Amino acid sequence: MPLYVYECGACKEAFETRHSIKEDLEKCILCFDPDSLKRIPAMPIIIKKEKGKSTKTGQLVKKFIEEAREDLKSEKERNKGKEYV
Repeated sequence: MPLYVYECGACKEAFETRHSIKEDLEKCILCFDPDSLKRIPAMPIIIKKEKGKSTKTGQLVKKFIEEAREDLKSEKERNKGKEYV
């Protein structure tokens, strides 16, 4: 079921609700005022990536992975000569 965002004209509150596409909400679920709802269209988030450039998030993830690999490598070296019982 899709998630819809509504704003009530009577109580001036916004809320999210899930219902079928075929169904329309008739009254506010907060103040129960009939015929005062306005559905707010959801805007998709589009992240554009320029050719040859990483996004800030991508750079952070890459840095985290590199640091984790270095930590793992140093931990492996420290434990190389240890014997486990």
